[in-house]
Amino acid sequence: MKMVVALLILVVSNNAFAWGHLKELKTPTAHQYLVFAALDWNEIRYCFEIDRSVRPLFDESSVSLQLESSFRAWLAPVRAQGLVGNVKFTRTACSDSRLNLRVEIGPERDYPALGAYHVERPGYSLIKLNTDFRRRNNSRILDFKSLMELGTSVQLVELLERLELSVGYSVQDFAEEARVDYVSMFWSTYRVLLHETGHAFGLCDTAKASVAQHCDPNFLTPVHEGSVMSDSNFLSLTQDDEAGILRLFRRFKR
Repeated sequence: MKMVVALLILVVSNNAFAWGHLKELKTPTAHQYLVFAALDWNEIRYCFEIDRSVRPLFDESSVSLQLESSFRAWLAPVRAQGLVGNVKFTRTACSDSRLNLRVEIGPERDYPALGAYHVERPGYSLIKLNTDFRRRNNSRILDFKSLMELGTSVQLVELLERLELSVGYSVQDFAEEARVDYVSMFWSTYRVLLHETGHAFGLCDTAKASVAQHCDPNFLTPVHEGSVMSDSNFLSLTQDDEAGILRLFRRFKR
């Protein structure tokens, strides 16, 4: 089993690469990455499961809205350049033979030291959010909707649309504006999903410590500033993230 580990670290660093593509895109199982679902089928089929032990802490419809918002955020620069048309997002059963992405929220037993990760499974990608994970400050994964105390889905949709259209909107800036604790916002479901769906499309962690293990040296740019895929300290794509996803779609568009 090939694994792309995204150990999320609360450190803002310039010691990162601007963008990079995963080495796994050169393997026979590369078809399971979302870049191919979008290009070949104009559809992303996903499912998610919230463990019974934490179900009261996460709003199912909220998580679905956040996940689809993260898809739109990554696809927005691609659509603007005419590289892909309207991509349909279909929530389906996890047993669906055409599944592209599975998201699990709950306690993690295989990799308990990770807050979240992306891993390849036969035929699809898996994103796991580990609700048992704690850092020294006892921070943990929180539902973005409940963290923002949003009472309705309409409010959540409006806020997500704002983030989708933003560029380089940092967690720090957003936390200060919303008057929410920075650490809690960093571990919100939306920020985590935005980073992990970047992996699911085919982008690698560009923090310097991760580059050699996961990034294809032939699709990797020089050292640059922080981004969603480096220090993960953003709630919207940066210019580096946009450059990386555009190069990814141009690379595989037939």
